[in-house]
Order: sequence, then structure tokens, then C-alpha cells
Amino acid sequence: MEERCILLNPDDSIAGDVSKKECHLMSNIEKGMLHRAFSTFLFRESDGRLLMQKRAQEKITFPGLWTNTCCSHPLSVVSEMDGVLGGKRAAVRKLDHELGINQVNVDDLDFLTKIHYLAPSDGLWGEHEIDYIYFVKKDVSVEVNENEVSDIRWVSVDELKEMLSDGYSQFTPWFRIIVENFLFKWWEKGAEASQDAGLTGGDLDILGDSDGDTHTQTTAPTHPAISTTTATRSLSSVSSTPPPDFSSSPRTIPIRRNNRLLRNYQLSPANLRFCCSGHIVTSKDNPIPFICSIFLVLAIPAVFFGRIGVDLWYTLSPAVPIIAAYLTLLVWCSMFKTAFADPGVLPVDIDKNAVDTFPRDVSLRHTHFLSLKYCETCHIYRPPRASHCRLCNSCVDGIDHHCSFLNICIGRRNYPSFLTFCGLTVVTLAYYTAFAAVHLYQLTQDTRVSTSQSFGGALRQDPASAVVFVVAILFLIPLAFLLAYHARLTLINSTTIEQLREKAVDRARKDGELGGGGENPFVGDDSNPFSLGPVANVQWMAFRPGSNYSHARFSAVAQRDARRGGGGYTPLALVDDYVNHFNEPVGGIMDAIEDFFVALLAEQGLDLDGDGRVQGEVRAGIHRLQTLLEHLIDKNVDKLEIYLLRNILTLPSELACVPTAFLPHYRELDLEAAGQGADDHDSDTNALEISLDGKRGELARLEKINRRLRAVERGKKRTVDRSLAQSTHRKALLAQLASVADRHVTLAANVRSMHSSHLLLKDAEPFGVVLGGAQDPQDSQHSSHPWQSGRIGYLNWQTSRLVSDEGVGFVKGQLEHVAAVGDLQRLLARVLSIVMTPTPTPTRKRKAPPGPLYVVRSHEHSVTQVSLSPTAHHLVSGDDGGGVCITSLRTMRCVRQWAAHSDSVLTLQWLDNYTLLSHGRDNLVKVWSVSGACGDSDDNNDSDDTYTPPPLTHEFHVNALNFCNVSACTVQTQTHAQTQAQTLWVAAPHLADSARIDVWELPSTKRVHRSIGVGEISHFHYPDGRGEAKTGLCMALEMYEYSQCRQHEQEQEHTPSLRLLAAYEDGSLVLFELGHSRWIQLWRVRLHNEAIMDLCVTSDKRYAYTVSVDRCVAKYDLRDGRDVQDVQRVPKVQHKQSTSEIPLPTPLTHSYTTKSNGHSSISVRMDGRVLAVGCWNGSVELYSTKSMKLVGVLDMHRQSVSALTFSTVNSRDILDDGIIEAPLNALLVTGGRDERVAIYEIDL
Repeated sequence: MEERCILLNPDDSIAGDVSKKECHLMSNIEKGMLHRAFSTFLFRESDGRLLMQKRAQEKITFPGLWTNTCCSHPLSVVSEMDGVLGGKRAAVRKLDHELGINQVNVDDLDFLTKIHYLAPSDGLWGEHEIDYIYFVKKDVSVEVNENEVSDIRWVSVDELKEMLSDGYSQFTPWFRIIVENFLFKWWEKGAEASQDAGLTGGDLDILGDSDGDTHTQTTAPTHPAISTTTATRSLSSVSSTPPPDFSSSPRTIPIRRNNRLLRNYQLSPANLRFCCSGHIVTSKDNPIPFICSIFLVLAIPAVFFGRIGVDLWYTLSPAVPIIAAYLTLLVWCSMFKTAFADPGVLPVDIDKNAVDTFPRDVSLRHTHFLSLKYCETCHIYRPPRASHCRLCNSCVDGIDHHCSFLNICIGRRNYPSFLTFCGLTVVTLAYYTAFAAVHLYQLTQDTRVSTSQSFGGALRQDPASAVVFVVAILFLIPLAFLLAYHARLTLINSTTIEQLREKAVDRARKDGELGGGGENPFVGDDSNPFSLGPVANVQWMAFRPGSNYSHARFSAVAQRDARRGGGGYTPLALVDDYVNHFNEPVGGIMDAIEDFFVALLAEQGLDLDGDGRVQGEVRAGIHRLQTLLEHLIDKNVDKLEIYLLRNILTLPSELACVPTAFLPHYRELDLEAAGQGADDHDSDTNALEISLDGKRGELARLEKINRRLRAVERGKKRTVDRSLAQSTHRKALLAQLASVADRHVTLAANVRSMHSSHLLLKDAEPFGVVLGGAQDPQDSQHSSHPWQSGRIGYLNWQTSRLVSDEGVGFVKGQLEHVAAVGDLQRLLARVLSIVMTPTPTPTRKRKAPPGPLYVVRSHEHSVTQVSLSPTAHHLVSGDDGGGVCITSLRTMRCVRQWAAHSDSVLTLQWLDNYTLLSHGRDNLVKVWSVSGACGDSDDNNDSDDTYTPPPLTHEFHVNALNFCNVSACTVQTQTHAQTQAQTLWVAAPHLADSARIDVWELPSTKRVHRSIGVGEISHFHYPDGRGEAKTGLCMALEMYEYSQCRQHEQEQEHTPSLRLLAAYEDGSLVLFELGHSRWIQLWRVRLHNEAIMDLCVTSDKRYAYTVSVDRCVAKYDLRDGRDVQDVQRVPKVQHKQSTSEIPLPTPLTHSYTTKSNGHSSISVRMDGRVLAVGCWNGSVELYSTKSMKLVGVLDMHRQSVSALTFSTVNSRDILDDGIIEAPLNALLVTGGRDERVAIYEIDL
């Protein structure tokens, strides 16, 4: 009902657009609202029968009536507003939507005539249309949409006349008009014969009375054979122009905050910076490249004018610096116009509550179909050639690329100024270079410099000329290539994003993978749907439509829909109160009527309760009357509701005088003043808004005071709790002191007894005294007693025994070191000081995150992939520039570094200790032999060989447009000689359809399996390489060998099978298994709301983990708990003629929500106990796989962690003579966008 129909004037000229709901309301039709429609008649070519449909009961106008094949409205879009041609396009669209007829093209439709009619459906809805009539003759297949059509029927002429003989009440009014005037003559003569005979020369006006009958009025000459009647009501009796206050769009009011108007940029969620009230826009991305660009643009002219321009003014001509100044000024203006202008940011939340987010297909020039994708971030369907920029966090119309040197996206609005900036910069740099060379030549001819050293003397005299010459040349060459590249894009009317898909699509077309629908729409002028020819493309670029129109309008005052509420309540609440206000007396009226009938029947001697028949009749009549009254109330309230949705605080004048209309919402409102006009209404609304803003400010101040009071209360509560804790501690200390005092008295008595014994033994022989009943000095039982060593030993032993007997354990350690009795007083003082000193409560310190063992800085670009060799002796890393570096973990030196690819490295995988597989965005998979770099002598590698590429053994092309990795696995295959051989299989995205997967074999580089994916294989592909699969693009792959345990002849047999995990753009994970030479889908699970960024599998192949842009980390149990042979593994295929699907088994899954938003990489340790997750904020979060609790955070990187990996070594060996002294099985390697690789020891 929110679709926009075409609003017309009586002469069929376009007056605007209006929603489908508003144009079918009788209240608007009576005001003269007129819209455009079409009616299609489809005749079967084989037998000439007409296809008729019965409208669904859900239709608001004429539900359940028979009508022609298809009837609907052209929408207010560019493709359907072009009169007859626009109606044909709308007819093709609705034939497919309502009846599933997709065999009819625009050229198959024949336009016959158009009629103007008015027909009310009920008291609320009706039709007032100019209807375009189309005939088509073709054999088609029909698939009914039950939401639009309840029944269909193929009828002949006689069958239709028989249906008409039963009465016209079962047919729609426009169908009756066409039948009475045209249909049978057209049917007998045919569409072409009717056109030749002049049967289509006249248009009819058909208007309707209030009773629902329709009549015709001729407004143009028609064929004499066609009879017409005189209209009982002419067009002049109905106002054909909308009222002055009519608007097809809802009224809006400005948004205020603290009595200040807000602008759109203050509410924008985009990652943009705004200045000057939203007139200046720039990205929040890293500004360093942009600052460097500004410095160069200012520094080079400064050096030129400061030295060269001054000399050339006098030695050559003043025109030289003047022209240079003019060119420089143009460069500055075009640069700042490009960098600080809105590139074409699209508005957000237009389709926030979309029912589904599947792509929408639109037709372009009737030959190409483009896919409009739904942006989950901006909640809109992006128009053609628009895309979402992750750095700007917004969708940009006509985006070409995101320019880091200008810190803004290059889109529809700033692309012309970008081309101007590139061209002027090239011209200006060439100008600087030429006259810097001229200035150097003039200096060499200076007679003050000797001839032998003329050039060197010129450089010493004025080095600025050489600096300007060299710097201008360095920047002139790449900018000239950039200008040539964009000049080519202008000639073919293409963009950089569209050109990125050129190689893969071309290669797939050459291989025959695209089939009939595989033309590349982005190569050459012949197949590019946007190309108008070289000359027209240049003209279109020079006068680019929409370059001055801003969708977002950041500097404009923010507006909100007035229907969302005003004056403190919503209009729907008013309508509900209005309905309840009138429904309450209806119930009372029905009770009174029932009481009246009871009394009336009682007078006639009838008992209402006793006679069941009379009771049923009375109650049925009362129920029907109550239903009728409630229906009348609802019907009139619907009109009021529609009126209130467009006019918030205005009541119709006819209700202002009704006393019962004064509801609780209107008790304090002046109804007559509210209906005086739009100006008064706006002023009242503004006054209410100002009052509401004042209340909000007062509420904010009270809330602020409340927060302060709560803070003071929390402080006082903490003080009271601290005092109670201190009091408890003091009580415990006093109890401890009392206990110590008692022990001290006992200890003093024992010490005095020891002193007396000491006096008795003072004069005795230390070694001649026999104590404790040891009668025999030769007895071995007493030979080891400590007191037998003399007097001092005896005293020490006695003191230790007494302390042990008294239980004073904390002084025993101090007494063991006493050498004389005179030290006891000092010991007692020591004990009392220890007892009197309160023991401090130990505080648990938070363990700081571990730092890296080593940081590798061998890359000049962002690191994209890292991998440890099987022995963990070497580390390999790849970056955005295509470079690969092998680092020895023993010496932490780079032993081999080379440019493996011309674009970003997506995959690095060790096949063995001396073989490395790499995969890049240049669509190539390469296998390298790195035995020379990873041998025993790698630590002493010659520096001359460090930058030499290792031998390349294999190379083949794959698809890398969607940033998906490849996965390699060793497979046992059977040769022709019936022997087992090991080959290497590599899983990679399909060459044409990025939602499917191919499997390649090495060393033959042949595809052994192709088009592995969800659903049927389709030969239709969209321009971005995506097929019709609902999963979206493939984002990550993992192929592995899985050992299944099967029961075979009362023995368990472990059978290896090959499995493939595929992560997709819609957040789903699919598991495939190879069985009987074909891949079978075991299950498919979707736990993420966004695209999966990375996945990993444990070493025992029991669990898999995935991360996405959202906050979730998902865990999957790869063991299905059953023998795979027992599972009905039939692929999930849905045919057009069948709606049944075969269910697939679902694995055990768990989803864990983390605190960080945005994950880019994941890896699990060899023992499966620790999980590492790389985040966009540069941190690495460590989780326990058992409880999924956070056990640590590594925060060395400053930017997003794009790659990480654990060691695959099981032993806890340490490298001999290595810089890193850590167990090999505890190593974790991380790589980030900050061009650094870090090595950690994770020994948890």
C-alpha cells in the first residue's frame, strides 16, 4: 500500500506521485485525484482462449471478482513513467508477479486504447483511473501467486458470454466497460486487424455515480461500430486538481534538541567528519596520507615560486610565474572541492524493516538485468553502481573507489572534480618540470660559474631547481598513468570497482562457464549496459546528472515525520480513545433493547428464557444490530484516522461542533482554532514542540541533580562500610593480643624454669652429664639427641620442646637460631613486635597481558597472512603488496623475501617443510620449493639470495574477487594400475560463480570437481560474479580428511573421508563430504548475522570455530554422532513445481557473544584448549575453548589483526641457540594492518 502511483491531470499529463492507499480512498477521489493504470488481455496462441483471473479476497477494491488477465498500476519510477512504454514495462512486471508468466516481453504487448473511468467499490475505497489496454497473444505457463489471485480460467468467446449471462455483478467495472464496448470486436478481428480498422482510435471517459454504476463518455472519435452512451456525470462535475493543501508526502517537522535545530550531519551514523554546519565533509580514516598530499601540494609550489619563479620573472617573462600561479590555484580548488564535498552518500534506514534482504533485480534497456543488493548496515537497497564503503561506513552513489590521499570516497558528486584535479595536477607538474629544467639551463650559462663545473656549480648555487625537477618527475609519472586509466574509464563509462571483476569474468567466459547469460557487462562499449558511446560518455561525464544533488543533505535542517507523534501523544492513541468512547454506549443501547424485548414478550405471555426458539431469534437480531452499529462506527473512524495521519492536531470542522467528540486528549484544545488553517496549525505545533523541549531540558537538569545525589549516597555508603570493616579488624586484633598475652605469661614461666636449670648446670661438665634416664652412654637410642652436644645444645633443645608444647608456632623459627640464654629477652621483644603489628591483607594484582617475544618488521604493507612451518623453525608472512617473507625463528632474520603476487596475499599454507603454497588477489595459486631458504644453512644465507624468488613448481588461475582463501589437502587416489597414490587437492572459489567452489588437482592443475555449493547449478550470473544461491559469496574454505568409525563384520573400521567446510557471506557455514565421486551437503547452519570473516578447525577435526563482523564467536561440532552412511544425504533441491524440501541433519552448535565488535581472524591451539581471536581494534583475545571465558588480551598491534596462527608442533622442544627460548607448541604468531608480525608464548 506504500507503493507510489502516478498522479495525473485530466489530460493524462503527470502531476506527481501518491501512495496506492491514498489514491484509492473515495475521500480523495471525490476531490478529483486521478492515477494511471493498465489492463492486460492474454490470449493463448494455440486455441485463442482468453486467460481470466479472479481477484484475491485480500484486495481492497473489488475483491473476489472476475477480471481480465492482469490489471495494476505503473509505479512512479523512471522506467514506468513513459506513457505506453512505461505501461508495457509495468505489465511485464505484474504478469510475472501475479501469475508467474515470465515468457512475455515488452515487444509482445500491443497497445489498443485507454479509458478514463470512475467506480466506487464501497463507501471507503474506489477506482478513478486512466487505464491503458494491452493485448498479447502467446503460449505461456502459469504459476499463480495466491496472495494476488484466487483462481484462473481459460475461456473461449462462447464460455465468456455464458458467464456474462449469469449477471455482471461477478465482474470488475473496468472489465464490464471493455466487454460492452470493445472486447468481442477485438477478439473476432484480432489486435492487428482492429488497429488497421481504426478500432483503437478513440479513448473513453467512464465515470461512476455514488451507487457504484459506471458510465462512459466519448472524449475522442471512435470507430462507428462501437456504440457509446452518454455519461450521467461529466468530468467537470468532479474537481480534477488536488486541493491547495493536498500533499502526497507526509508532513514533516524540524527536530530540536535543547531548543536548537538539529542538522542532518548531527544525526548521521556515517564515519565522517563535518565542519561548517555540514558543508565540509571528510572521512575519519587515517588522515596521514591526506596530510602528506596537502603538504606536497603546498610545498612544491612554495619552492617553485620562492626561487624559480622569481628568477624567471626577470630572466624569461613575467607570464611564466603568473601562469604557474593560475594552474596552482586551479589544482588547489579542484583538490579541496573533491576532498571536502559530499561524494554522494545515500540516506539510511529507508528500508529498515524490510521483510527480506534478498537482492532485487532491475532491467536496464530491456537487455541487461542488474542486482540491487540490500545493505545490512545502512538498511537500504543500493541503487545501481552504488556500494558500501567500509572506511566511511556509508553507501555511496556511483562510487569509483575510496581515495586515501584525499581521505574521501570518489562517487557521483565528486568524480568530475576528481578527474579535473588529476588532469590539472599532471599539467601543473609538467609545467614545473619544464621550467625547472629551463632554470637549470640558465644557471649553467651563467658566466660567473666556470665551464668545467657549470652543472655542479648550478646545483650548488640553486638546489631548489633540482629538487622541484626530481620531485615533479616522481609524481608526474604515476599521476599520468592514473589520469590515462580514468580517461579510459570515462570513454567506456565504467568504474574502478567494475573493472576489478574484468579478468575473472573474461576467463570464465572463455572457459564456457557462464553459459548463455555469461556476457561481461563491464568490458567494452558493446556489452556495458551503461555505455552510451565514447562521445556521449564524455558528454555525460562533463554534465553528469545528479552531481549537484545531495541525497544526504548534511547541512539541511533535520526533519522528522509528523505522524510519529505531536503534543505528547500519538494520533493512533486518539483514534483508539475515539473508538472506545463510542463503543461503550453501543453496549448500553444493546442491553436496553434486550430489556425492551423481554418486557414486550412478557406482556404477550411469552417467556424469553423458557422458549428457546424465541430466545435465539431475539439474541441473533440483537447481535446483528450491534455488529451493524460497530461496523458503521469503525467505517467512519477509518476516515478520521486517515485524516489524522496527515493532519496531526486538526479535527474536521463537522466534528468540532459535536459534543461527544471532546475526548480526554482534546479537553484543553481549541478545536475551532485548530481548524483555521495550516499556518495556525504549524504555529501550535511549534509552540508545543518548544514547550516539550523545555520540559525535556528541565527533566535533564533534574536527572543530573539526581545523579549527583546518588553519587554522594554511594560515597557515604562506602565510608560506612569502610568504618565497619575497620571496627571488625580492631576487634579481631584485640582478641589476638589477649591470646598472645596469655601465651606470653606461660612462656615467661617456662623461661624462668629454664634459667634455674641453667644455673644448676653452669658448673657441670658439658659432656659428662647424662640426662633423661639415659643410663648407658653407649645406647644408640640416645646417641643422636641434640642435648648430648653440650650445654648450649641442651638449652636449644629444651626451648624448642617448650615452644612446641605451648603451641606458639610462629616463634619457633626465631628460637631455633638462639645461641645463648641472654638472647631470650631480645627474642621476646621481637615476638611482641611481630604480634602487635597487624598483618596486611594481600591484594590480588591483575596480571598484565604478556608482551611479544619478538616483533618482525620486514613488511612495507599491511600483513594479510602468517603461517608457521610444520617444524616451527620458520615463519612465512604475506602482505597487501603481494610480498612474501620467510623468517628463521632461530636467528629472527629474514632468510628469503620476494614478490610472490602482484596483489594482496590471501593464502599461505605449508605443504611440507620445504614446499609452500601461496594464493593472491591476482587470481593465481602458486607452489614454491623453498628448500634453499629453509634448509639447514638458512641462518647463514647469503644476502645476495635473500631477495631471490625460490623456484616456482606449479601455477594456475582461480577466482579471488571475494577475498576468499584456498585450502589444500593431501588425498589418496587410485591410478589406472589400481595402485594408491597421493595427490594434492586445492579447494578454491568457482571461476564464474563466487558462491560455489572448485577442486583442483596438483601437479596436473586440472579441475577434478566443480560447482560445489548450495542448491541447483545455474547458468545465470550477476555482473559481480554471484549466482542465484541465497548464501552470497564464499568467504572462507577448509578442506580436511576425516576418519569415520564404522562397524564392519563385528569390528570397528576407520575409513577416511574428505570433507569441505565453506563459510558464506550470509553468515552460514556448510559442511560437504565427498562420496561416490560427488560432493554431498551434510548440513548448513547460520549463526551469524553478518558475513563470516574467518574459520578454523581443531587438530583432531572435532570442532570448528567461526568469527564475523558481529560480536559472536560460533562453535560447531563436526561429529554428527552417527555413521554418515546412515544419514539420508540427498542434496537440498527445490523445484519450481514442488514445494517440498528434504531436511538435512543439524550439528551441535554454540554461539558466544564477546565484548569486542568486529572480528577478522581466528585460530585454535594444537591441543584445542585455547582459542585466539583477532579484532579490528588491534587486540587479540584469548578464550578457553571449554568455558569460552576470556583468559587474556594481547594489545601490541595498533590496527586490525588480519591474520594469526598457532604452532602445529606437539612437543615442548626449544630451538637450540635460538633467540626465542619458548616451547615450540606454545607459539602464537599475529599479523596486523600496522605492517608488523608479533610472536607470543601462550603457555596456559
